[in-house]
Amino acid sequence: MSGLRSIVWLGVLPALVYACGRHSVNVVPADGASGVGASSGFGNASGTFTSGGTGGAQSSGEGAMGGARLPEGSEQGGRHSAGGSGTGSAANSVAGGGGLTMLPSNLPEPPANCEALNQFVSHDLCSYSFECGATPFYSRCELGDNDTWACFCATSPAGTVVKELMFHGADGATVCGSMARACWTGAPAGERVCARTNELFSASECAIDESCGPTFDLGSGVKASGVERHSVTCTPGNAGTFSCVCQPERLGKQEHTLTAPSLQGACEAMIGVCRDRGGISAAVPTCKDTVEMLEGDGCGLHRTCTRSAGLGNNVSLTSSMTRLAVCSVMVGEPSYCNCSGDSLADFDLLAEFGTGTSPCRTMLDACMGATPLQPIGPIDCKISKKSEQAQACTTNLTCTRQLNVGAVEATGWGKLALGCQQHDPGGSWWCACGSQGAPKLFELGSAPSAESACDQAIDRCLQQVEVDFGPHAPLEPLPTPF
Repeated sequence: MSGLRSIVWLGVLPALVYACGRHSVNVVPADGASGVGASSGFGNASGTFTSGGTGGAQSSGEGAMGGARLPEGSEQGGRHSAGGSGTGSAANSVAGGGGLTMLPSNLPEPPANCEALNQFVSHDLCSYSFECGATPFYSRCELGDNDTWACFCATSPAGTVVKELMFHGADGATVCGSMARACWTGAPAGERVCARTNELFSASECAIDESCGPTFDLGSGVKASGVERHSVTCTPGNAGTFSCVCQPERLGKQEHTLTAPSLQGACEAMIGVCRDRGGISAAVPTCKDTVEMLEGDGCGLHRTCTRSAGLGNNVSLTSSMTRLAVCSVMVGEPSYCNCSGDSLADFDLLAEFGTGTSPCRTMLDACMGATPLQPIGPIDCKISKKSEQAQACTTNLTCTRQLNVGAVEATGWGKLALGCQQHDPGGSWWCACGSQGAPKLFELGSAPSAESACDQAIDRCLQQVEVDFGPHAPLEPLPTPF
């Protein structure tokens, strides 16, 4: 397995039923008692859509309703979406309704150095199980709109998702094998494309979900694109305005107010802003500072910045965000400054920023993106916390780096978290690490102990992820590989 490439973890999907057993053949009942499909559960913290229920207890089972929308700010976001119709026995197959479990001799080619185990195929769903060394893997694809298959591969049906792709113009008999091989393929990325994956329009709310990502040519005419989710939700406000929220909020919470001919028009115009800040990023902000505290040894300052822009089609947008900077100032010593805000991880700098409110104003310029941060030195990381078990370990590191904040040299702090796990005693270790953006998963290989695995993984993690020393979203929870 040492040849397998690094792979990006993109989020946790609902637990899925596994066609288990080596070279097993699953028998689908011709028809059975009506059952109720599994609930699709809740969305993740980014608020993305959950999938519908995946089948009843027997082949005539009825699909469940999708995950319900929870209040804004909930860690279990998620929008509602209807579950699919009953698709078969959870106990006997991944889906029913005329599906077929393929024998080993008819299975698609697995990734290099791996062994195919079994595959289930129906007209709109497939699942494919394979094993690399002693480690089980699994891919699953579901047919959606526009003849597009939504696929992922994972360390098991209920394990960590290691990669997601959208396939176009493929067929159910081969797409899951293509997804399995794509998990370990470093194909060159092509142009970035976006596609709408879900939408909801009503008198009281509108919502649009889309997926963007680079395109990949996987050979033999197979095309795929990466998955990077964006969404917008808008609701009616006062005096003909609409209030909109983007997900994910990578740079902290922002308030978006639109004037538009209709609620749907507000959503249609806002999705581009959520995707890449189109139409608003070039607008000059108007900012107001409010002094919260000013003493001889420090300052505290709130700043609210507002941007306004026209988005076309008679839609205009006003966006605002508020941040707080607090600095401690000691005579003859550098200022220690912290910036915080809704949905934003704390961000710290140490530098000679002056006296009075000057340190807080300089910190807010850096925190809100008005002053860029330029790295000028190497990263130095030290272990702040670690733990080990027989076949698992975790390590947290605190990292420092010299930065230029405008014309001032400063010390910045960043955090790095990593965890490693071994599927079977004596087997290969897999590790996940995260700092900025989605955590990344990779195969470490052999290690004599759990402690040694995490120690060896530190250098690999620093190659896999970028330690963030500027304003950023909170670290995402690390997935467990198995």
